[in-house]
Amino acid sequence: MSLTPFERALVAHLVADWLLQNDWMAHHKCKLSHPAAWVHGGIHALALWWALDWRAGLALGLVHTLIDTRIPLAWWIRSFKHSADAPEASSIAMWTDQALHVALLALWISFFACTGSYSEFCRGLAPVAAAIARSRRWKKHRRRSGSFSQPLVMQ
Repeated sequence: MSLTPFERALVAHLVADWLLQNDWMAHHKCKLSHPAAWVHGGIHALALWWALDWRAGLALGLVHTLIDTRIPLAWWIRSFKHSADAPEASSIAMWTDQALHVALLALWISFFACTGSYSEFCRGLAPVAAAIARSRRWKKHRRRSGSFSQPLVMQ
């Protein structure tokens, strides 16, 4: 019996998020400044590297780390679910978090299953990136923050 890419990714996610996450990680993964966030994200990256490939591991491990800051989850619960004050708010938050992680796995796999390769997918993103670079909002942001090509100087 062989597993589909989604099944492999789902098993990797469940093992990394439920079996290999200890209490230290669970309590401190919300802060990017804490090593627990990066250890937990690294475990996901390795698990998804095994399940899919190194690019998926790197990208999805990083996205998993960012989701676990709870910022996207808090926004979703506040803006859409309106359940922050519900008696079962912690269960709603936990399952919404898991649904978001699993949906992103499915999204990643479906993009690459449809395009057939990373290079085709990246070529497809080029016009999107060019449109963002041409947008007024992006230009306004670059004027305020300076060019990204300039090196950071410590003062």
